[in-house]
Amino acid sequence: MMQKSITYKEFQTDNATAASKLIDYYEGDQERYVTQMLNGQMGGYGKREDWLDRGYVPRSRNIIKSIIDKSGLLFNKPPVLSIIPLGKTNTVTDQTFDRIMHDSDYLEFFQNVDVYTRLMKSTIVLQQKYIPTEVATVNGQYMFDAQRGDALLLILLHRGNSVVRMDITNNKIIELAYLIPNTNDGDDDDGEDQGDVWYYRVITPTATADYLVKDDKEFLIPGTEQPNQDGFVPANFFYDINKPRAGAWVDSPEDIVSFQEIYNLHLTDTEFAAAWQKQKTLFTDSAIIDTSRVGTMEGMYAGQGHTDGGTVYAPNQTKKSLGGLGRIVSLQPGQGDKPPFIKFDGPDTDLAALDTMMRALVKDLAFDWDVTINSGAEVRASSGFQIVVEEMNNLNLREKRGQSFRAGLRRFYNLTQKLYPELTVGTLWADFAAPSIPVNTMEQEQMWQMRLDGNRSSLVDYFMETQEMTEQEANDKIQAIIEEKKMLAKELPQPIPSTATKLPTPTDTANRGNTSPSSTTG
Repeated sequence: MMQKSITYKEFQTDNATAASKLIDYYEGDQERYVTQMLNGQMGGYGKREDWLDRGYVPRSRNIIKSIIDKSGLLFNKPPVLSIIPLGKTNTVTDQTFDRIMHDSDYLEFFQNVDVYTRLMKSTIVLQQKYIPTEVATVNGQYMFDAQRGDALLLILLHRGNSVVRMDITNNKIIELAYLIPNTNDGDDDDGEDQGDVWYYRVITPTATADYLVKDDKEFLIPGTEQPNQDGFVPANFFYDINKPRAGAWVDSPEDIVSFQEIYNLHLTDTEFAAAWQKQKTLFTDSAIIDTSRVGTMEGMYAGQGHTDGGTVYAPNQTKKSLGGLGRIVSLQPGQGDKPPFIKFDGPDTDLAALDTMMRALVKDLAFDWDVTINSGAEVRASSGFQIVVEEMNNLNLREKRGQSFRAGLRRFYNLTQKLYPELTVGTLWADFAAPSIPVNTMEQEQMWQMRLDGNRSSLVDYFMETQEMTEQEANDKIQAIIEEKKMLAKELPQPIPSTATKLPTPTDTANRGNTSPSSTTG
């Protein structure tokens, strides 16, 4: 029997639930949470009595994704991966490692790692070798063979779908459990939706096995326990900026989740308030006989006097409409000469002021995540200096995240090199592309013209910085421009020499005005 310390109950902790909820919010699964709020199933927060009968409609807008996708991400451009061999200082390229990473679609995978690490603050990358044939060794040692179909499978895990045990240094995973889908039900989900029956897999340095959870009990699935041929758990952590002060996981952020709920409730209430202001409540002291356009439709009404606040009308009545375009409303005549009283009335809320307040809160939250958000009506930065100032927090964040992600990739390569011993022994170095800042093109060109005129920069500097060229590409570009100018100069017609008579050169002041050659008087 496999020896493990992780149990199924650790997938159901408050931290795991909060992490799964954050994932749902980012991926756009929000409407069901809005419905839970309206029903009072979130501790009573956001409860709206009889919301469905009153005309509420759950609404959401993904503020979390808007902020996270702009918050200092690193994989907008592919990084350059190289190896610093053990005992060396210069980097080299390992072609086998490049092939392994390329075949695993590492760029798309690590784009997700980048995003979800920023969102969750900590994630895990699990590596698993895929070998399609039994012949997998050369002289008793496994060797990667792309032609045979060997591949590296990469799996992204987080606190909502995995549990770990760390060694005493808190740097190495020594036991890992993660949710897996039920392969027998034809469902393509990743196992995160825990129903009455769910499954998880455990990896230790000595064995792997799958477990079934049902009726608050777990069972080892027969035939799934296998020895771990690698002898270690091939998984490592990636952290957003900092490792946790204690433990392995960084707690998921609560501010962005709570604000998303505030914003969704605001949208839902705003739509309801706008609809109420457009179609207000009818107040009358007379009975409504009918309201018709084609045929007759009975309208609901309340009798004279006060109506209990808890009065609930039948659904078939609340769905009826009263008045409107082309409709005629018939009222019972008033008593004597008194005309019937009828008035549509309701609250007049300044929805624009509420929307302005909410926009300000969105900007404040985005600022906390080092993101600058401007609406279309707001004045944007008009100069390169202003833009750099606005984006400075994001640039600083990106630098910090780059350092943390390099550390995660170093740990990643250490495990990869153990899985594939033929890889270069050394340290992986990731060179992330410099961020491109939006600039005012005209001002940028004027600035560079001043630099060039003052001999403070060269054309090579210009092309390398503004066009992101290498030094060789910049020199090639300059040479191409020179050759093109020479070619144009040959094709253009030569200027015709001037045949105009040259004006006489003025003489000295004493002779100015004379019309004849000077002579000597005797």
